[in-house]
Amino acid sequence: MKIVVSDQQINKISTDAVVFPLFEEELKNLPENLKELLDKLQIFSFDHEFAGKLFETYLLPADPKILLVGAGKKAEFDQRLERNVAGAAARRLLKSKIKSLAFDSR
Repeated sequence: MKIVVSDQQINKISTDAVVFPLFEEELKNLPENLKELLDKLQIFSFDHEFAGKLFETYLLPADPKILLVGAGKKAEFDQRLERNVAGAAARRLLKSKIKSLAFDSR
């Protein structure tokens, strides 16, 4: 699997999947770049399927695919959890036979 590291806007990177780690508290106020992608796809709600719980994943069937990964509570987040959240995303995308991915690092 190829992982892209870039300072470009996430919607300008050519990749099979885009990963958005989200804290439980962020679901009511999504990051702007994720909002833009969801608006283009006309996806207006997913809160009954994704709660942002630690390591929870939700794959949106889009082009590129959008993977939401729960990062848990912001107050409890540290570097160890950051690595583990990235690992949860990679494991979920391996099941989907994704060849390349990009992480949103806002």
